[in-house]
Amino acid sequence: MQETPETPLPTAWEDFLDAYADEIFRVVRLFADSYDDRMDLFLFVCDRLRDDGMRRVRSFRHRPEAPCRFTTYLGVVCKNLAVDYLRARDGRFRHFRNVEQRDEADRLIFEYHLRDGRSLEESRGLLRDRHGIRLGSEEVSQRAARLETSLSASQRWRLLSRLFSRRRPMSIDSVTDTASGAGMEPGGGIPLPGEWGDPEGSLRSIEAQKTLHAALESLPPRQRLALVLRYRDGLTAPDVGCTINTTSIEAERLAREGLEVVREALRRCRVARPDLESAGLASCWPDRGGAEA
Repeated sequence: MQETPETPLPTAWEDFLDAYADEIFRVVRLFADSYDDRMDLFLFVCDRLRDDGMRRVRSFRHRPEAPCRFTTYLGVVCKNLAVDYLRARDGRFRHFRNVEQRDEADRLIFEYHLRDGRSLEESRGLLRDRHGIRLGSEEVSQRAARLETSLSASQRWRLLSRLFSRRRPMSIDSVTDTASGAGMEPGGGIPLPGEWGDPEGSLRSIEAQKTLHAALESLPPRQRLALVLRYRDGLTAPDVGCTINTTSIEAERLAREGLEVVREALRRCRVARPDLESAGLASCWPDRGGAEA
């Protein structure tokens, strides 16, 4: 691996993660929506980057005739790894023959909109952010309409069956107001009473979950990773240290300091331990002296 003044590359995994974790997370956010999905994908990408003595990282070469920054190279590698992860998790869907013959933009619109059920605007954003293809809203809509018209009845049935099988089950805590006929936003509902008859308990648990995830997102990536491995996944300090390539003492320090930051954020938002318990999150954190959160 060649080093240049413009692209100083670290030689140790710990230094590499400190320097480029934000860049890896930038790519991960493009491919995963929820916090848990992002962390799972981040760990997968890190494992692959670390494989074989960081072979993928060390393969970078600076070529004067075709200059490329290391962060650009790393972004492409991470995107390819993210695609591999999603294909392995969800299974690779082969294009229909009449779709395979179209240009790249049409094939991607088919994947995101017709195959995965994303909205046209979200699909347009993914074309721009993931693939650098910039199309106007009207053009995306026209392309999607032409694609849908070209599909046979059998192909449409296969797409609908796939979407239905991937649909997440609806929580019984969200009950639509059909009795009163009141207008509600899609996905809205009436929270059911909690176990102790508190009608606002489910609302508080939802807000507690949002606050907790926001606090975790505010942590530096290395500290957040240590915290999640230590308290959410239940790894010991030596195991966490081995995963992030540091000592058990340093791993414990990172997790403990991250935990204090999260607890302080929860206190500022007046989130109590029962709110986290009702959201199923309190077990992620150790009980120290009966402190909340």
